[in-house]
Amino acid sequence: HGGGFSGGSKDMSSGLKPLFHGMLEKGYAVVSINYCLSGKNQKPNHISCSSQTKKGFPKSGQFHAKLQKYIKDACEDADLAMDWLAANSKEYSLNRKRMAVMGGSAGAITALYCAFVYPPSKARIKAVINCWGAIHDVNAIKNRRVPVLTFHGDKDALVHVCYGKAISQRMEELGSKDSKFVFMEGKGHAQYKYVG
Repeated sequence: HGGGFSGGSKDMSSGLKPLFHGMLEKGYAVVSINYCLSGKNQKPNHISCSSQTKKGFPKSGQFHAKLQKYIKDACEDADLAMDWLAANSKEYSLNRKRMAVMGGSAGAITALYCAFVYPPSKARIKAVINCWGAIHDVNAIKNRRVPVLTFHGDKDALVHVCYGKAISQRMEELGSKDSKFVFMEGKGHAQYKYVG
């Protein structure tokens, strides 16, 4: 789910229900999780996610240290969820070696970081669906075997579209034949109906 690491919950994923149902019909299991909202009570010195992403890549090459902590905390929770799924894979008939991660906005940032910066300890991520997410430096993406399907609108005022373009270009540079960039012309942030 989105929310800039300071709000939101898995209930926000309701806009993706048509997509989830389509995945279920094709035999995929779908799990939606909550994660730590480290930025929620950081007033007055709050660093918002959008303040770091709406203008494009940070000049320093890194997101602010607080945002990096928010992301890492969310990834740790996602790791715990994937570990639980891996440990219980037989009970639920899941293939623990074929997990994909997906998110919108802060959820997509979490998915990208889980796949390429803070990989899970037990589960293996096989693909990423990135809905208007970002990563501080696309050179952190080194594994071309994890394809990325990216959706990003050119009118996104919270996470600049340059992130989607750069992720797509990086996957091309790595030789990923299965990655794809869906450029949503005239669309803004959180276009769940477009994706679903």
